[in-house]
Amino acid sequence: MMEKLGLVFLTVIHITVAFEFQSLGSPTFHPNQFNPPSTVDKEVKKAVSDLKAQGSRLEKQGELISAQAGLLNKLGRHLDQQEKSLKDQDRQQKDQGKHIGRLDQLLSQMHASQQEEKSRLSNIEEKLQQMETKVVTTGKPEVHQHGKVQVGSAVSNNMSEIEREEVVTEQHSGNLTNIDKVGLSFALVMKTVKSSEMEDHCAELVEGGRLLVLDTKQKYEAMQGYLNKNMDEGKEFYIGLRRQHGVKTHHWSNGVEIDDNFWCSGPGYPHRSVCTALKRHRNSIGYCIGTAPCHRGNIICEKPQQ
Repeated sequence: MMEKLGLVFLTVIHITVAFEFQSLGSPTFHPNQFNPPSTVDKEVKKAVSDLKAQGSRLEKQGELISAQAGLLNKLGRHLDQQEKSLKDQDRQQKDQGKHIGRLDQLLSQMHASQQEEKSRLSNIEEKLQQMETKVVTTGKPEVHQHGKVQVGSAVSNNMSEIEREEVVTEQHSGNLTNIDKVGLSFALVMKTVKSSEMEDHCAELVEGGRLLVLDTKQKYEAMQGYLNKNMDEGKEFYIGLRRQHGVKTHHWSNGVEIDDNFWCSGPGYPHRSVCTALKRHRNSIGYCIGTAPCHRGNIICEKPQQ
């Protein structure tokens, strides 16, 4: 009986152990379980990995250095441009300094010219005062102040002394000077009058007055001589000679066409401007007739003789 129990007990133990081995499953084997890697191989692999990483870092550093070199080149070019710009600015400032110096010189010259002009005008005013004094003492009127009427004798530079004595016979009536031999009765208005108001101004100055008409050679030469004798350079006087729209030649206000020889430029030249004036010719031949802008200026009025 005891022997049977012992056999049963052993059988149970064997079965239990068999179940335990089955639950554990199949054993796992590592390929290097029986050939583990050595320490030297591990260190070699680690060193190779470190070298690769270091090479990658060096490559990136090279790229950064190249990029920095490019930036430095750009910075160098920019500095060169700035230096060139500064040199250009410095040169421009020097040029401006020279221009300013020239302007100062021109201003000084203009100031000196103005002083000379003032001195010249003072001399002219002094001469006018002397002439006024002469008029008072001799009783022969010659020149009045600006803004008033100027009267005097009319003498032609183209006439002989005998002709002058025969022609220039003055008879003063108010503001007018009468020269009967040539049929002139005129007054110089030494103030600025608008072009559109010139004829009206002459009509107000004297009954039946008009802008000066020099429709004969005798009148022209007498007026020319008077102005040559008594007027300074630069003075010019509008007269009653105009070119109507659509007409090629100039006509006096009484309808007579101008003698082509009276022009400063001489005969044969076209004159397109509308208005005219007695003015000094640039070649110093004295007063003659030339075109003038229809703007404003001094005038010569006359009272036509019957």
